[in-house]
Amino acid sequence: MKLPLIHKPLVRQLLPPFLRNYHKINKMKGEIKLDFIKSDTTGGHLCVSCKILDRDYILLIDTGASHTVFDSNLPASLFAEKNKESFSIEGFSEVSGATESATIKEIVFGKLYLKNLHVKLIDLSHINHVIGSNLPYPLAGMLGGDFLSIHKAKIDYSRNKIKLHL
Repeated sequence: MKLPLIHKPLVRQLLPPFLRNYHKINKMKGEIKLDFIKSDTTGGHLCVSCKILDRDYILLIDTGASHTVFDSNLPASLFAEKNKESFSIEGFSEVSGATESATIKEIVFGKLYLKNLHVKLIDLSHINHVIGSNLPYPLAGMLGGDFLSIHKAKIDYSRNKIKLHL
């Protein structure tokens, strides 16, 4: 049985508003605007704006971090599930021991949409304390090497863009 063709503009109208522009998101690549947040104590940080369940957040780009981490103090409604696991993160905070990992239900970067992002949860209060006053939105977390390599991130500093393959 042959299925009828679906009119794409009609399909987009039937989608919830935040999904209307993301109909081709599977196997999509796109550029996201990078921002540079200046800090008196640390110099500055690259970051991207994102939406998680229609709330605006900032994610720092941390090319030296192994893992993508999110703040454990974020509302529980942002996570599809949380799991206890043991891991260590060396670097800025030397967190180790039993902590949680979680799955972010959905996250939107500009016109790019990603579902079920697996992240580690740690307390990022100390980072919020240092740079939080310079941010236009709350800090949700940091995109680490795992996310950047899986999505073949290319940072173009001259154009303030990051290209991702989702």
